[in-house]
Amino acid sequence: MSKPPEEGAIWEWRAFGRLPPELVRRLEQLPVRAGLKDFPEIDIYLISANDQNVKLRRAGTDWVLKLKLLLRTTTTLIDLYQESLDMVYPLPVSIDKIEKAARLLETNLPDETSKQKDAFDLSRLLELFRSATPPVKAVEVSKVRSQFLIDGGWIELADATFPSRQVQTI
Repeated sequence: MSKPPEEGAIWEWRAFGRLPPELVRRLEQLPVRAGLKDFPEIDIYLISANDQNVKLRRAGTDWVLKLKLLLRTTTTLIDLYQESLDMVYPLPVSIDKIEKAARLLETNLPDETSKQKDAFDLSRLLELFRSATPPVKAVEVSKVRSQFLIDGGWIELADATFPSRQVQTI
């Protein structure tokens, strides 16, 4: 991965849409946290009926399965996540890690899956989740992002390209 995951409980709030240019200029004057990015990173989000954050992230030429455990959502849409390098698994990935992701996504893998001993590469993993009950949707997102330090935290600006549109996030 281009950036390591955060460690511990992390509060997060995100907004999507077109940001005012003046706000972007002001944020870009803040100290840089994790480097300015001018190249896209690719994530494949695994989407189910809940709000858990399970994704596949391209790490150079390789992929990782990343679980970001949603602990709590507030009425102000600020979410508390648990992140750790212990929840990032390089592909090919073993069935026990896939079953962990399936539990978070509240889906059931096909019955014969637990008997498979081979590790799953990207295409097999995506096919497995497509054949789960209920099926899990895979959405590829390309992001160009930068992070800036502010008052004991950070702000991330990103241009995200989804299959049907492009948005900015903060």
